[in-house]
Amino acid sequence: MRIRTLPAIAALIAGSGGCRQHADESGLVASSSAAASAAPAEKPSAANGSVSLPPPEPDAALAEAIRSIGRDIAGLKPAYPQLAEFDAERNVHAASLSISYNHKTHRATVPGGWRAQVPNPDPDGVWFHIDFHPADSRSQLHTQPFTGRFVFRDQNVSYLMLEGTRTKSLHTAIWNILRQNGVVSLPMSGGVAPLPRDAGR
Repeated sequence: MRIRTLPAIAALIAGSGGCRQHADESGLVASSSAAASAAPAEKPSAANGSVSLPPPEPDAALAEAIRSIGRDIAGLKPAYPQLAEFDAERNVHAASLSISYNHKTHRATVPGGWRAQVPNPDPDGVWFHIDFHPADSRSQLHTQPFTGRFVFRDQNVSYLMLEGTRTKSLHTAIWNILRQNGVVSLPMSGGVAPLPRDAGR
């Protein structure tokens, strides 16, 4: 099995194996419902008059951008069999500004790290996650050390992918879609952080 990494996150994922892997912007790890469930919504109180409010709707332009990315990914299906089950409605979550997809995956067997927390692909499978999030987000998804910063408007962009080694790599094709939809790199100390490129098979 071949391991594929991007130079900016080699330290983060060094030592893990079994499939090609890519992480961009935040060294994405699996999302967890623990933080959300640990703090139940506050109920209306006669004593203090407090009420719980639903989360705000995402900016319409951001929601449309994530939908556009999803539609463009769906357009890759004829060339990439591992996208056979991708659906631009079901796998795109405009409310959370995210896209998640897995095809022919299994429970992780590695002992630790972010790969242990997400579905791992079979040799002919794939798993990926894309999201827009505020630069000051403290979510576990967005607080891993990383050297690059990629943004859409005022949102940071995270992109993580695990690919089976018998698949035609999707990594560059999806990065091209992100670029075409307005994702850009920002200058970092010491120079400009380039958008990641395919590391080769």
